[in-house]
Amino acid sequence: IGRVYAISMLVLLITAFLIYRLFGGWGLFYWLAVLAAVTPLGGMIPIFTRWPKPHYIVWHFCFMYGRVIGLNGAEIS
Repeated sequence: IGRVYAISMLVLLITAFLIYRLFGGWGLFYWLAVLAAVTPLGGMIPIFTRWPKPHYIVWHFCFMYGRVIGLNGAEIS
């Protein structure tokens, strides 16, 4: 399930950057897309590298949970 989620988010972020002409430049929408790309990467790096050794699953959980909070906040606003 996690891999399907990661691939679907990658496709979503690519399409977000492809609609550059819609807003006429680099604006808030693109900064939020960059933020949306950082949190899943922060969650996947500890899983792939197994670093930091004793608590890499906690780091993965924190970044992915932050991702969920951000998505819920975007739905509300």
